[in-house]
Amino acid sequence: MILTKLSKKNRNIGLIALCIFFAFIFLQRTNINYPKVFQEKTKIITESSENIVKNCTDKLDWIKCYGEKLAVFNKSHKFPQTLALLKTLQDQDKKTSDCHLIAHYIASSEVEKNPNKWLDLFDYVDQNICINGFIHGALEGRSRFDREFVLTPSDVTKTCTLIEEKAAKRTGIKGDSLADDTCAHAFGHILFTEADEDVKKAVSECFKVDSEYQKHCFTGVFMEHITLENTANHKAVKPMRMNQETIQVLNDLCKKQVGGDAQSACYREIAHVYIFTGKKDPLQVFKLCKLALNAPQQKECYLHSAEMLVIDPVFDENRLKNICIFYKNYPGIYRGCMRRQVSSMLKSSTMFTQRAIKFCETFANEHKNLCYTTINKGITKLSIEERKGLCSTAPKQYLDICIGK
Repeated sequence: MILTKLSKKNRNIGLIALCIFFAFIFLQRTNINYPKVFQEKTKIITESSENIVKNCTDKLDWIKCYGEKLAVFNKSHKFPQTLALLKTLQDQDKKTSDCHLIAHYIASSEVEKNPNKWLDLFDYVDQNICINGFIHGALEGRSRFDREFVLTPSDVTKTCTLIEEKAAKRTGIKGDSLADDTCAHAFGHILFTEADEDVKKAVSECFKVDSEYQKHCFTGVFMEHITLENTANHKAVKPMRMNQETIQVLNDLCKKQVGGDAQSACYREIAHVYIFTGKKDPLQVFKLCKLALNAPQQKECYLHSAEMLVIDPVFDENRLKNICIFYKNYPGIYRGCMRRQVSSMLKSSTMFTQRAIKFCETFANEHKNLCYTTINKGITKLSIEERKGLCSTAPKQYLDICIGK
């Protein structure tokens, strides 16, 4: 009788153990479809990160170094592992939080693996991560590695819609106008190279794009003309010198543009020159933007400059208090400036949360609720524990707003 009871007990224990085993296997298999790509830290990622930082951190052209190393890593590893490596690098070398160009290299190398599956990249990243770097790199990759890819104005709407639908399926967010802006801007860069670096020709192509995409197509054309970010496709073109002569040439170019959006886009993108010639001083950059023809163009030039200043890894954070000060007597623009700069920081990387908090603290109390709400919006996709960590330096009275629910 005792033996019978024991055997039954053993059978029950065995069944329970078997159930636990199969449950564990099931959970492991289902997790494959939902990788926590920014938290994964394997031995290979740790070792690779240490080696890459050692090789790149002190180089003058550190962005190119990091980008090339990550592209090489990505060719022999899965894309989520490369994203995890990028996150680890950002923990070790804070300046890589400015990851726009690094993302170009990563995304382009991912498309090179299989050009037909370029859209799968957006199963893991949003269009605006790293200030649009991944979408830009993906489209560059298509233009380089997909032999069947021929860019026409009609392709802009078609491709941008595909990307938005892909992201909406993953995030549940539909009708994201920011995604449209990001996609069209990236196409503007590529149109410039496809037009053999002819600004007039590229701008005329943007006029053929659906109206909702035109404005940001123009910004992409003028930015590429100035920065030559799409370096793989620029072999004989020398970068512009960031000096007074270039400022005059570009202002003359902007004045010649026919159509408000094209002209405004041109004045907006001169910001890339002004932040250098103005030595990253908000006051100097603000004065340079006054060269634009009208107030809206001047404002957009400066606010875009500020977006780049606040994500500069070596920007003097003591100057954060001066970023929006020029609009203090214009409450709507002032608060808009505040939101825009916080968004710029967190679109680049959530690693900028601490800087965003310092920025919020430069505003009067009446604006701080909005500022911390904007921070929360930028980190809301992260887990509650991650948000708590990022918001840890926020003042107690704004901590809950920063973290959110």
